[in-house]
Amino acid sequence: MNPPKKKTVNICAWNIRRGLVIREEEIKSLVRLNSLNIVFLVETDTSAINSETDYRIPGFKTLIQKKDNAQDHTRILCLIDEKMSSNIVIRSDLSSADFPSLWVEIENRAGKNILCGGFYREWAPKGLNTIDAQVRAIQVFTRQLELASQESKSVVVMGDANLCSLKWDSPSFTLKRISEELRDTLTQCGLLSPPMGITYTADRMGEDGMEITSALDHVYHSEDLVSNLRLDKLDNSSTDHLPIVAKLELSCDNESNRKKQKAK
Repeated sequence: MNPPKKKTVNICAWNIRRGLVIREEEIKSLVRLNSLNIVFLVETDTSAINSETDYRIPGFKTLIQKKDNAQDHTRILCLIDEKMSSNIVIRSDLSSADFPSLWVEIENRAGKNILCGGFYREWAPKGLNTIDAQVRAIQVFTRQLELASQESKSVVVMGDANLCSLKWDSPSFTLKRISEELRDTLTQCGLLSPPMGITYTADRMGEDGMEITSALDHVYHSEDLVSNLRLDKLDNSSTDHLPIVAKLELSCDNESNRKKQKAK
């Protein structure tokens, strides 16, 4: 019996800084040059996108977040490679209008299916720029992580957390209530948070004249994906965030081999 073939699913999350239209050509180039299959675009910030027909990239289907009202801003959308669409299930049951996230399930015939999520943590959820409001919002997301982890599937989640992971251990971190809520859930769910390094560089200097940088863009994944997942960040970007990429290696279901085994 021949060893199973491998295939790679390339998943990306990128904060496009409200540039869905002006950066369309860059998005297309990013997809093409990096052979991306699933792309989460965050901080899209447009009220013009209310269905998948409102924004299309050739060769991709568009998935948009749940919203309470059509006039609400779309903060995240997902592009799905049409060649993979028959192997992907939209998991709208894991999403909520109370937190910008999207979930899909990747069918893996040679192993466990993979729940794949994208997210964007807002500074002012529902227009409320308070720590209490942000804690309530992150609790919606952490509940999604809990539900995903309770299924007998692998999990990979990525997006802009707007929480600098380099400050999580600092007792003076001003967003510690929010980061602790997230960290506690990741631990309880057995989800890893590998360091992605600096992914954000402000387009202004700090008061000390130094560059302002942060580790805001994160990937969380189940432990069973450690040997099958390669993480990277792309060096070029026209926004203040670098795109982050998760390269997920899967074993193909070798139909011909299975048929040969049955015939013996």
